[in-house]
Amino acid sequence: MAARGPCFDEHAPSPRYKLWVVATDLDYLIAFLERAASRPDGYFVKYAPTPKDGMYLGRVFLDSDKALGELWAESKNDDKLLASVQDDRFIAPFRPRSSIAGAERVGE
Repeated sequence: MAARGPCFDEHAPSPRYKLWVVATDLDYLIAFLERAASRPDGYFVKYAPTPKDGMYLGRVFLDSDKALGELWAESKNDDKLLASVQDDRFIAPFRPRSSIAGAERVGE
């Protein structure tokens, strides 16, 4: 499941950092992702609809590192989410290539 925000540009490189958010309440996670995608600096969000041991994983990309850092700081005060920032350029050599083709939109 995925959604593009207003800043999405398929011809530009993806933002370097993403916010990983984990929740046990899927509806709560989806609402968080919908808000993130609709921000003026929203770039892209997605989540895995199948939980791992009761935990759902969501990812948020924003248009600026500063905005992502601020969202991470805000998320630290949310008792229903666990948030962490990932550097995709660092991680890229260690994972297989994946595609978002055919992904559903948030809220569908």
